[in-house]
Amino acid sequence: MTAQNGRLFLLRRGDGGGPETFSPLLGFRSNNLAINKEPIDTTSKDDNGWSSRLQAGLKSVTAGGSGVFKSTDTNQPAIATDMMNETLSNYELVIPGFGTFTGPFVVTQQEFGGENNDVVTFSVSVESAGPITFTAA
Repeated sequence: MTAQNGRLFLLRRGDGGGPETFSPLLGFRSNNLAINKEPIDTTSKDDNGWSSRLQAGLKSVTAGGSGVFKSTDTNQPAIATDMMNETLSNYELVIPGFGTFTGPFVVTQQEFGGENNDVVTFSVSVESAGPITFTAA
């Protein structure tokens, strides 16, 4: 597998339409994605000191990123509205050469910052709030 260009790693928010259109959040400099699974501990005294786990458990996907705030990004106010109103929106997380994760997410963090002699920056974090589909590249 060849190296992939990091700028092609996209976090896109859906518009809620049918069919849904996804548009990227603008200004990202870095992105991240974590696939999590919390197995169920079934260890008992009968296991002779060894832990025992069920494969079934809680699954989640978390994602986010940070970058330069672009006032032309219509997703930024929508993300703030989602967070304040506790609304779920569909997101796509596109990892070049790997695949796309799609499904409902809740905004868990949105932050803005600004230094006197620099640009306004932002960061955002989302966490899955239902089943997520994965489509391999």
